[in-house]
Amino acid sequence: MRKVLLVLLCLLIAAGLAFSILRTSGLTITLTQEGLQKQVESKFPLQRSIGPGVQLTLENPQVQLKEGSDRIGISMDVSNQQGPVRLQGAVTISGALHYDASARAFFLQQASLDEISPRPLEKLRPILSAAVSEKLKSTPLKGPENESVTRRLINASLDSVVVKDGKVQATFKLK
Repeated sequence: MRKVLLVLLCLLIAAGLAFSILRTSGLTITLTQEGLQKQVESKFPLQRSIGPGVQLTLENPQVQLKEGSDRIGISMDVSNQQGPVRLQGAVTISGALHYDASARAFFLQQASLDEISPRPLEKLRPILSAAVSEKLKSTPLKGPENESVTRRLINASLDSVVVKDGKVQATFKLK
C-alpha cells in the first residue's frame, strides 16, 4: 500500500512539474512572408481622408521582413487624385506586431514612417505618418488559423517577435 501511495505521489509531482514546464515554455507561432503578404494585400487599397478634398489612397503593399528585426515593414504607393492637392509617391512604414486576443488577430502598433519618396512629399511626413499608422493600427493583419491555438492565446501575452529565416516568429507566454 505504501508503494502504491509513493508511486501516486511521484506521478502527481511529475504531472505538476510537466504542467509547470508546459505553462511557462510558451507557444510560438510562425508567420511566413507569403502568408502575411496575402493577408495585407486583402486589406488594400486603404483610403483615409486627411482634410477637405484630400483622400489618401494606399495601395500595392509589399511586406518586408528584415532578418533579426522585431518589426514588420510594409512599402506601399500613396496618392491623392482628387481636389486641389494631387500627389503620388511611395512610403515604407514599419511597426511592432501586437496580438489582440478579442479580435483574434495581429495588428501593427508603434508604426513609424521609415521612407518617403519623392522628396517633395517629405513636407507631408507628419500628415502621412499619422494617416498611415492610424489606418494600419486598426487593420487586422492575420490571426492564427487553428481554432485550438486561438483558444490557447485568449489568456496569453505576446512575449517576443523576431524575424528569423525569412519568417516572423511570435512567442507567447501562456498564463
